[in-house]
Amino acid sequence: MICAHCGANQNHTENRCQECGKPALLQERYALLEAIGQGAVGITYRALDTKSQQIVAIKELPWKPVGQDKRIDRLQKEAHILQELHHDQIPKYYEHFVLKVGRHKLLYVIQEYISGPTLQEQIAQKRFLQTEIWSIAEQLLSILVYLQNLSPPIIHRDIKPSNVIFHPPSESYFLIDFGSVRDALSDPELGASTFAGTFGYMAPEQIHGHTSLSTDLYSLGAMITQLLCRKDPSQLLNDQLELDYSQYTSLSPPYRQFLGKLCAAKVKNRHNSAQEAYTHLQNILSPETEIRSLPPTTELLHTLRAVMREELHQYQDERQSQRALSAPPTTIIVREPPQSQPLVDPPRPQDPLVATPQDLALPFTHTRRGWWKAKPPTPIEERKPLHIATQLLLMSGGVVITAVVIQLLFV
Repeated sequence: MICAHCGANQNHTENRCQECGKPALLQERYALLEAIGQGAVGITYRALDTKSQQIVAIKELPWKPVGQDKRIDRLQKEAHILQELHHDQIPKYYEHFVLKVGRHKLLYVIQEYISGPTLQEQIAQKRFLQTEIWSIAEQLLSILVYLQNLSPPIIHRDIKPSNVIFHPPSESYFLIDFGSVRDALSDPELGASTFAGTFGYMAPEQIHGHTSLSTDLYSLGAMITQLLCRKDPSQLLNDQLELDYSQYTSLSPPYRQFLGKLCAAKVKNRHNSAQEAYTHLQNILSPETEIRSLPPTTELLHTLRAVMREELHQYQDERQSQRALSAPPTTIIVREPPQSQPLVDPPRPQDPLVATPQDLALPFTHTRRGWWKAKPPTPIEERKPLHIATQLLLMSGGVVITAVVIQLLFV
């Protein structure tokens, strides 16, 4: 435990700090367990809420309000916006408060704690496949779509691997570090600056203090480039402030075009919004998804072909055996069985997903038999004489038919 006043380490969770003698709990409620992140602006702690017995994340930020009358109203409006964030991949917002420490004041934001490694830690431990990278991009774009559809839209302004956490139980990536009240809607009266971001990931317009809906898209593209090349984006910038990754990885034209629009140095060359970028990526991924979702139909067509051809081959073998047994030894006629296609279709670039008449026109020959299809006689059957009983029956039938015709004509 860390004392909330002097920062001294405590071996047990007591109400009073052994070093300074002041209350060790933050706001007499939160026990600071450990510091899990520290940036240029503030520190993030993993803490225990002694009332709910839940683990929470607490971000500590310097508080420099200007104007005594407006700060409370502004703070309440921005806190209301953060409370309205309801997304499965965004940490929940609980509360915020300001405490005075000596001559300074500190702002504390309490949020849901997400356990798991950051994307920055994963990059140091493993190499991502391209399928995994585009899945991460798809998840983060869905979060940005949600944020930009709010009124007013929320721009994160600091998307980077250390602000993305992988949650193993849900196998999802969470976007963090935009829960700061002053980052939600930048306002000089709350001590916030329009300049924010991390070099290499920040869009060129952020250097001049400008942001738009495509600003976060550039940061996302820079992070995707790092996953592909395993190099910091700041090392890939050229003279035009564009990310040049061609010598470190190769992409197919659709993905190269998509990533190029994300990382364009000029705002006009990027996607206009996260929704447009998300739709673009979905259009690239959808053909593969469609092919993966339809194999049962193609497999069924192949199975039907194989079964029918197997039955045809069995019939041909049986018919050939019957011919060999019934024919006289001196008149054995050896015939080549009709050519048939193999049981397995030869490889072809792509099977049709819908059965066509040509697909169903299997190579059945004239030897097919059954009540539903007539079979022409073989040469042996044509030369074989009729049975005597059959000849007598045909002659009797002919006499009867002749007598009936004569009676009808002359009587």
